[in-house]
Amino acid sequence: MSVIKFSSNAEEVRYFTEQLLEDGKVHSVQEIKEYVECHSSHSEDFTEGVYSGAIRSLVQNSKGKYAGVARGKYQLVEFGGESNEEMNLQDNVLQILEEFCDKLEEVCTVNIMNVQEKDLRVAQKTAELVRTLQKKKNEIEFMR
Repeated sequence: MSVIKFSSNAEEVRYFTEQLLEDGKVHSVQEIKEYVECHSSHSEDFTEGVYSGAIRSLVQNSKGKYAGVARGKYQLVEFGGESNEEMNLQDNVLQILEEFCDKLEEVCTVNIMNVQEKDLRVAQKTAELVRTLQKKKNEIEFMR
């Protein structure tokens, strides 16, 4: 268990995430959570938002050292010909688009038995937006 003093829960999650990712393998968010739970003395205090924010900031602030290589999967990255900034920007944009689409889909979950016409129209427009964003995300992804 952890004896290091951290200034925040997010800092602790980032610390243990970096430890796990040092093996160079691809790890899912679930694997990261399990690793943190095994190494932190108070992991029960960590919410989904803490994990999401900590992992996102780790990737964004790593100057390309870590990347989201697929939806919910992260890895220590070794770079070849591309500059770190180019890969980092592309990976960051793809990750943010993916998370944004997931959040939109989450908030548009409605109880069909109590749905109001207005809510249904908003959900339909949001579904259109998610489809458009997914198409644009695919275009960016194939720019590699």
